[in-house]
Amino acid sequence: AKHGTDKGIQDVRLNGGLLRRSSTLSAKSYTDTYGRFFGPLRHQSLNFLEIGILQGASLAMWEEFFPSAELHAIDIDRHCKQYETPRTSVYIGSQSDSEFLTDVVRRTGPLDVILDDGGHRMEQHRVSLVTLWPHLKPGGMYIIEDLHTAYFPKFGGGASDSTVEALKRVLDRLNNSEGPDPLVSGVKSMWCSAGIAILFK
Repeated sequence: AKHGTDKGIQDVRLNGGLLRRSSTLSAKSYTDTYGRFFGPLRHQSLNFLEIGILQGASLAMWEEFFPSAELHAIDIDRHCKQYETPRTSVYIGSQSDSEFLTDVVRRTGPLDVILDDGGHRMEQHRVSLVTLWPHLKPGGMYIIEDLHTAYFPKFGGGASDSTVEALKRVLDRLNNSEGPDPLVSGVKSMWCSAGIAILFK
């Protein structure tokens, strides 16, 4: 909540007073998950990519949390270039444009963490995952946030090709080598909670 991101809890209180309301967006409590999986990596020299910048709150959070990381971010809004810093590179383009994504990873090099907090449409999830997964390092994490959109038709959800259905096929393949082909291969494990999934390579 310190930086105003909706990834945390709604309010933080310090000495009985309100420190900061996290965001005008609804709080997701994803920081509980990130504390669990990112905590051991905090001081490593990670190569980190986030899709979706909005008002730059999460980038400020990642800069503070990962003091040795090289940070990269993608957004379709050109105004998001203002959130570039000496340690954070911002690339303007669509996450559903595989050529644009391929050009981005040419510049970033192999990635340790990829976090999709972009447009949340099913085709955006799919194109980003298929294009970026090969550029994730072995042992890396690919994270998809706001999975509840997979049930909303306005995001392309509620169908047999939704992101949740695609993740079910990953789970099938993890447990049955003759199961249906998943969108990506080489998934070592998968972790899910409300609204969020992490694929480990």
